[in-house]
Amino acid sequence: MAKGRRRKPTNTAAIALGGFIGLLVSVQGRANATLARDVGDAIGGAALGFILGWVIITILLVSNAQHRAGLRAIPSLFRAGELKWWLLLGGLGGATLVASQGFAVPVLGVSLFTVALVAGQITSSLEVDRLGLGPSGRLHPSRFRVFASVISVIAVVIAVDPFSGGVNFQPVAVFVCLFAGTLVSAQQAFNGRVAMATGSPITAAWMNFTVGGIMLWTLTLIRQVDFSTAPSPLQQPYLYVGGLIGATFVAVASRLVRTLGVLLLSLTSIAGQLLGAVLLDVFLPTQRGALTNWEFVGVVLTFVAVLVGSERFKRRQKYLRTP
Repeated sequence: MAKGRRRKPTNTAAIALGGFIGLLVSVQGRANATLARDVGDAIGGAALGFILGWVIITILLVSNAQHRAGLRAIPSLFRAGELKWWLLLGGLGGATLVASQGFAVPVLGVSLFTVALVAGQITSSLEVDRLGLGPSGRLHPSRFRVFASVISVIAVVIAVDPFSGGVNFQPVAVFVCLFAGTLVSAQQAFNGRVAMATGSPITAAWMNFTVGGIMLWTLTLIRQVDFSTAPSPLQQPYLYVGGLIGATFVAVASRLVRTLGVLLLSLTSIAGQLLGAVLLDVFLPTQRGALTNWEFVGVVLTFVAVLVGSERFKRRQKYLRTP
């Protein structure tokens, strides 16, 4: 049955939306960090946060005929060769990110962890686009795109200043962070492909949360995490918004990646995350210390990276037509 063609958002609107969901991720990070601290385990805290996101995505899925049809269509898409089974494993990217955070942050510190993660995500985003793994097709690593990637990584280094307290460089931990960043960029591409094939970003988000949740809860149960110190969601519901924000990010990103490509989506979301982190520190400060001028410089540079990457992408759109 023919479906009406939906108008894609303009690049400007898509970039703005990508930055906004990135900003939400900074709120998610603050909530997850607090929940992990109260639980005493990063993976266990993330597993708890996943529950709300999965429940909401499931409700949206079962309450809408189009989303249910998208889920039911997956077996036939497999048989027709329109969807590969491994594209459903995008949720492993988010789960691996959380697992790597619990492993690497105590070893490297938050700053170096962030730099290594972003470096892995940005670098692999270039390759994911080059291979055409995302729904936007092949996007070759032009000088503009490479330059934008370099600016973005430099911006994060400046903003988080990983060398201010000395460098605790542990090769294994750094490699784990780079690998997690690689899986995050693949996650965005895979979810976009699933959303395009099924015609439902909610279906893609549900698969993402189901696969990721299974991994997180498996690790949590194996490690026998004690939840006795976990705060009640009725008393402190804001600590459990991480899953809801994650679900929103995955659903929206699975649509945006077709318009922006994996690299530009990564650039916009990273810019939004840094901006959100600064805003949180201004209006809801923690005990980590006052903001520095370098943090503001880093945020500005991330938006410069977005501008450099997006201008090149707009010119390519004249010659590229996504399927």
